[in-house]
Amino acid sequence: MTPELCQENYYKNTGLGSKWRENRLTSMQFLQTLLQGGFVLSPLIGLPAFCLDYVVLDWLHVVDLGVSADLIGNLFYEVTVSFCALWPHAKTKEARLNALWHKLKAWYDECKPVSRLDNLTWEMFSGNKKKKPKLKAKGGECRYLLPFAAELACEVAAKGRSTHNCTVAAMFCKLLELQRWISGDFQPYNAEAAAELRRKVCVLNTALHQSMVASGKPQLWDLKPKIHLLQELVEFQAFEMGNPRHFWCYRDESWCGFWAKVSKRRGGANSSAMTPERFLNRFRALENF
Repeated sequence: MTPELCQENYYKNTGLGSKWRENRLTSMQFLQTLLQGGFVLSPLIGLPAFCLDYVVLDWLHVVDLGVSADLIGNLFYEVTVSFCALWPHAKTKEARLNALWHKLKAWYDECKPVSRLDNLTWEMFSGNKKKKPKLKAKGGECRYLLPFAAELACEVAAKGRSTHNCTVAAMFCKLLELQRWISGDFQPYNAEAAAELRRKVCVLNTALHQSMVASGKPQLWDLKPKIHLLQELVEFQAFEMGNPRHFWCYRDESWCGFWAKVSKRRGGANSSAMTPERFLNRFRALENF
């Protein structure tokens, strides 16, 4: 075990016995801690009727652009940087990357997700000496890649059975199942089932990272702070507010995209004031006064 995991409140302690679970702060305690630390609070805190509870975690930023992007990046790195049983004749990382891209394109053609990558390059997920592997993609692109990643991990485990490959496959399958709960594929939403899946994902991720640390590769399968945000989102916030699907950013972004199209000017003079004016006029036109 690494020294950091010996710290009782460390976020990488992901099990039910983690001490941080006993020391979670209320909103007021958190603000008091910031003030005692000499931090300047955001002016938003002083707005009439505003409270910190209005600021919530969302699936897009915690998972699609966070945990899922990290895990998919590690998987893609692993199957391309060295020999992969799926492509035994691919002798170089370039050849393996090309094979991965062709496999992904075939999956896109079959499954037809609403968002997809335009290409796949080594720089999109490989990281470097300072940065750990992570897929650089938009939230929607990453979201619809998770089923492919789960299939890929399971195929790798079937071709080259090892404790490591089976752990990777199990972790992706659990994360995909969790995403299906959040997406509404299973009704009604079961907070207990989602929390259990979340814990399994984190425990498997911890096991992978510890094995990499023991192998002298601590940059691989690492747990970043967003893994803790995932715990907060699924195990605590969702129990109070329900399925994260009901308070995620996709709704806001879809709404903004809709009005950006509606407000578009078809010709004539334009200015920075005209776009919001068109927006307000067309919004008022929807109401019955």
